[in-house]
Amino acid sequence: MAEETSARKKTENALADAHRVIAEKEALLQDARVTATQHQNAHMDTKRDRDGLQSALTQTQQALDVEVAARADMQTLANQLKEKLNFQQQLHEKVSYGCGNSHPCPW
Repeated sequence: MAEETSARKKTENALADAHRVIAEKEALLQDARVTATQHQNAHMDTKRDRDGLQSALTQTQQALDVEVAARADMQTLANQLKEKLNFQQQLHEKVSYGCGNSHPCPW
């Protein structure tokens, strides 16, 4: 009977040890689940940030394209106005000094 009691006590101790190990493993598993959830949340936040930055980049690129086109239009207009001004100055000089003298013609 002492052997059975000793064997039973050893079995109960082994069972208690197994329950402790299981409880420790469950705690580790729960920690791992929490960590995984935190990483998933951080990943989603990063994805949202990336999507926001991509949208801002697209908008900025579109604004740049508009500004480049507007600059080209303004440069064309400036060139046209310079040509018109040069033409008007040449016309004025021809009218003013058309007779070949260094002073304006009397007509």
